Amino acid sequence: MKTIYVVTLGCYSDYSINGLFSTPEKARAFIEKNKIDLCCGQRDIEEWELDELVKHTAKTVWFSKIDIDSGDIGSEKSYQKSCPPRYTTADTNSVHAWSTSSVSQEHARKLAVEKRQEVLRLQKASK
Repeated sequence: MKTIYVVTLGCYSDYSINGLFSTPEKARAFIEKNKIDLCCGQRDIEEWELDELVKHTAKTVWFSKIDIDSGDIGSEKSYQKSCPPRYTTADTNSVHAWSTSSVSQEHARKLAVEKRQEVLRLQKASK
């Protein structure tokens, strides 16, 4: 299989891909040339295998639920789930925003907060 080198920036919801390269040297040269200041103290050049089937493994997944009106955290818990390496979800109903994350409880909470903020923006825009 062919390996590609992915230059990433940020973390959590600020995570983005800035370039795809055929060698780690080209990825490092891109970072140096563009003086990318990576957050979270991470210099991220990720190695990805092209056409690789993502393997599901058992891992801890965190859940966070937030009341849309008040912003209060309704519940948080963790459980085991067979999932891909980086697993996240986020959804809402008329009362709550919730999310799951295989990264951390903090990440699940952040995703739920962002989902709530999206709902509040949409509610405000529709008035």
